[in-house]
Amino acid sequence: MPGFFDFVVSKCCRFRFNGPADLALTTKFRWLKNGIKIWLEKKKKELNSVYDYKKQLVLDLELVAQQRPLSTHEQDVRSECVALIESIDLEKQKDLRQKARVCWALDGDDNSAYFHRSWNSNPAVMKGEVFNYFVERFTEPIDDRPRIVCSDLSVLDDEEASCLVVPFSLLEIKNVVWDCQGDRSPGPDGLNFKTVLGLF
Repeated sequence: MPGFFDFVVSKCCRFRFNGPADLALTTKFRWLKNGIKIWLEKKKKELNSVYDYKKQLVLDLELVAQQRPLSTHEQDVRSECVALIESIDLEKQKDLRQKARVCWALDGDDNSAYFHRSWNSNPAVMKGEVFNYFVERFTEPIDDRPRIVCSDLSVLDDEEASCLVVPFSLLEIKNVVWDCQGDRSPGPDGLNFKTVLGLF
């Protein structure tokens, strides 16, 4: 930020401390840090007030432009304000990205320990790891499961078992349709089942 270097130099020149050098250095850094925080807050307030003023000025000029063409001076003022607003927005975005990077570097994310344990970009190795992952998830964990031994259970014979996979006959479909309760809630077309059956 403009003026930051001059501020730090002048701040350091005004520092006075009587005592050991190591304690003086620590105290100086803490004192300088607090001074920088106050200076930054003040500059940000000033910048925000300028930002709001320029933004309002652009809005006012756009309202004027709806009534009449802008003069050359007004166009120059608008261009200057827009350029300043865009530069401030860009700096804000950079600041947010920087803060996000610092935050991520300090805290990482919830999956850091898992995903950043190792890094390998070989496609064959990656395919192998993905394959092994799903093999482990979908492999039967027990090779020989105990069987249920119960002589009293009812068991389907082959003919009954084959009936379970036979396609529905037209008679079965018709019986199911005619057995439906037709006075239930209507469908998207506003007609219930009973009304539709009455049409045939």
